[in-house]
Amino acid sequence: MSLLGKLLNAVFRPELGGMSLNLAEPFWELSGETNFPSLFAALPILLPAGCVLYLEGGYPEDGLLKFLQTHEAQDTVKIASGTVWPKPKVFHLPATSSVLDRLTKLTQSCAEPEVAAHFHVYCGQAVLLEWHDVFTQPALISGRLPGENIRRFAERLGLDCRQGETVTLPKPLPAP
Repeated sequence: MSLLGKLLNAVFRPELGGMSLNLAEPFWELSGETNFPSLFAALPILLPAGCVLYLEGGYPEDGLLKFLQTHEAQDTVKIASGTVWPKPKVFHLPATSSVLDRLTKLTQSCAEPEVAAHFHVYCGQAVLLEWHDVFTQPALISGRLPGENIRRFAERLGLDCRQGETVTLPKPLPAP
């Protein structure tokens, strides 16, 4: 991080990079109203074993903060940041049933901004769920996951579900 970045507590372009959902591959778009306790309770419908939760930009306190700090995943990857300023708190947690159960309970008494502004789930080197501005923007879910699981997940949360339109990404510029 640059000196200016440290002084301003900001994230600059080189630090913004990282993994994101591949919009050139099939994906699903979910929209509607839900909340973190419902989301955490429904995730087992959707996720295969070995996934990692990524929470960015929240303001957790007390019991939630302690839980997030003590349950950090060991092998994490860099996820493309959705927050430029101030530099966000970021937590990677294993998406195990015990972690999801505890998050369901802990977040019942939390306001959404305490938990996260951006929420993603990844497995290995693939982002499976990307939800920028969680609950105000649509959630995007990788088409690598079974469509039936995605539909059941959306139904459980009361969300509208439709297939997204893939995007043709520009080719990277050659290195100088």
